[in-house]
Amino acid sequence: MERVGVMEFFDIPLLEGLKSRMHWHNKRQQVLSENVANANTPRYTAQRMQGQNFTQLLDKTGALGNNATPTMPTVRMVASHPGHMVPPGDAFGALQAVETKAGQETPNGNNVELEEELRRVGENQMEYGLMINLYRKHSGLLKMAIGSGGGAR
Repeated sequence: MERVGVMEFFDIPLLEGLKSRMHWHNKRQQVLSENVANANTPRYTAQRMQGQNFTQLLDKTGALGNNATPTMPTVRMVASHPGHMVPPGDAFGALQAVETKAGQETPNGNNVELEEELRRVGENQMEYGLMINLYRKHSGLLKMAIGSGGGAR
């Protein structure tokens, strides 16, 4: 028996936005780790993640309530098989690292500034922790609301 019109518990726009941001921070951590690991590799060019505006991300998911019908869940394509193409504009599919020419190049052609990369790693860890805490708090409030609402009959 199929239930029509029921939104999955964690398909809430704000939670989707937080998951997307955590995914971005995870990818950024991988890129920063590669930069640190290759700090002494000749001719290695440092990589940077393309920026992600969290406010625009939430607005795109409808979490800010700026769309015409905020109670209407967003319908989107989903890649349910590894062979499927990533839907255009998908927050996860748009993540990519790009080479950066910033930073002073060493005589061996490497432009990784180790101190700066380690600062970015710490910053990324703090922001990721913030996203996890927001996700936990929001899902905890939802669970508490469902739990307290179901007991009174």
